[in-house]
Amino acid sequence: MSQESGFNRLEATVQKLLTNYSALKAAKEELERTILQKDQQIEELNGKLTLLQSERGDISGRVDALLRQIEEWEKAEEEVAVVNDENRIEGDEASEVAGGDGDPVDSRQGNLFSVEP
Repeated sequence: MSQESGFNRLEATVQKLLTNYSALKAAKEELERTILQKDQQIEELNGKLTLLQSERGDISGRVDALLRQIEEWEKAEEEVAVVNDENRIEGDEASEVAGGDGDPVDSRQGNLFSVEP
């Protein structure tokens, strides 16, 4: 009988090992499927990342171009303001000479109310 109980225990142990092996094999296959899905997700996300980085570079270039245009515009405005200031100073000197009576005449506009005899 001890042989019979030894065989029974051996059969039970082998059955348990086979059941555990099958469960582990199923778990392994599930993990492999999960890894494959994650690899596909990683590839997809890397593609999106590359696209977004490219778009970011394009946007950065466009913003830089806009900033350069604004800086150029500001410089042009400053130059115009300086020229206008210089012209106004020269015009004021000329109008003081032209007016003669203490009323400066703006050379650009003329004096609408002066009456010449």
